Amino acid sequence: MTMLRFYFIVLFAGVPLLSEAATLRVEIDGSGDYTSIQAAVDAAEDGDTILIGPGRYDEFTECAPLRSAVVSYNTPKSLTFQGAGVDQTIVGPEDPVDVPYWSHICFYLVGDSVTTRVCDITMEHVDKPCFWQEGDSRLEIERCRFNEADGGIKVFVRQGGWVRDCEFINMTGMNLSSSIDIVPPTTNFTIERCRFDNFLMGVSSHWPECYDILVSDCEFIDGESGVRVVDGASTTV
Repeated sequence: MTMLRFYFIVLFAGVPLLSEAATLRVEIDGSGDYTSIQAAVDAAEDGDTILIGPGRYDEFTECAPLRSAVVSYNTPKSLTFQGAGVDQTIVGPEDPVDVPYWSHICFYLVGDSVTTRVCDITMEHVDKPCFWQEGDSRLEIERCRFNEADGGIKVFVRQGGWVRDCEFINMTGMNLSSSIDIVPPTTNFTIERCRFDNFLMGVSSHWPECYDILVSDCEFIDGESGVRVVDGASTTV
């Protein structure tokens, strides 16, 4: 299958400007453009969409000292990750990992002036938050499932974003991480229509630099702390 890249030519003041966007397909059986998400990320350009087919993606590579991830990048490019559905596209090992001297993360993304979009994927069985994003960036996640890990999402995103229609199940790791952990300089971040089941902490926000945080229409079941606001953060429930 050939990767599709679309070109749009705009004429401005007599100078042709070229912009492009591509859709890259990841299929474990080799029927797509790539067989791993990381290979597609490495080849992707700013604004591209990565379609991730059914299967379990669990090949970790080192992304920082004593830290590994299935998907990682540290570059200013906005990407969309589109799975085939939470029961079909799974990122993480089949069994929970427990390696105290190492950190395993499903997605570890660092970059400024980017927007990351993630849809219809399950992330599970890691000993750190499943999804980690930091930088002067924006995050949008919807219809994803986070299962049996030491945290679901950890964000340091100055441009805000949202988490919608997601599930957080069995977030009871030993490091006491939150299902959604919001830390500075995150502002203007919304969590809505999410379900939290069997957890230590649901949504946590920290320090005065975290403000305009909204938690709306969420369900919290069998947890110790649904919404936790500490050290001067500002959150509306």
